[in-house]
Amino acid sequence: MQFVKTFLACKTLLFYTMVIYHPKCLIMSEIKLHTPEQVAKMLGISPNTLKYWRVTGVKKGPPFIRLNGNVGAVRYPDDMLRRWVANHD
Repeated sequence: MQFVKTFLACKTLLFYTMVIYHPKCLIMSEIKLHTPEQVAKMLGISPNTLKYWRVTGVKKGPPFIRLNGNVGAVRYPDDMLRRWVANHD
């Protein structure tokens, strides 16, 4: 089984949306994706701090994904971000 990921082209005010679906099963799930700037603002840190955490691994920052493999834009899935924040308060 292969799942297909579709990234919606429109950007909402709060987040990007990723739709995951399987064409044979008609399973559809929507995942809210935050930009690094949005996450930095939520956490009260600089976007450069998030980048530093991602690149160096000095501090384990919130989980993230890249939209086009290893070279794509960084996004933070909302559910994973909320769990990370809850565990790091």
